[in-house]
Amino acid sequence: MSRFAPAFPPAHSRWLALIVALSVVVPVSACLRHPAATQPVAPPDVSDTQECGAAGLSDLVGQHFSALAGVDLRGALRVLHPMQAMTMDFSPSRLNARVDQSGMIRNLTCG
Repeated sequence: MSRFAPAFPPAHSRWLALIVALSVVVPVSACLRHPAATQPVAPPDVSDTQECGAAGLSDLVGQHFSALAGVDLRGALRVLHPMQAMTMDFSPSRLNARVDQSGMIRNLTCG
């Protein structure tokens, strides 16, 4: 080896190979389509008169959600407060009660 030529340790060549490999793989993987992540799945459109019986409970809109405690529901109840995260699973027999900050029912839907 020449006295003036720099000596590169073997670890340097491994890092160089890794950088070259990543510079090829990362841009290519960004171009691939990810079908599961591109389009959200919308829940099926179900009328309020179906499954959960929301249409028959429309007289409760404007009342506090505690009024639902005495109601015989066909399925589960989900109370949705403002800015609350909710799951995207769809259950046609579940009653969704959207309430405002004070707990007053603003909307009743199935899902």
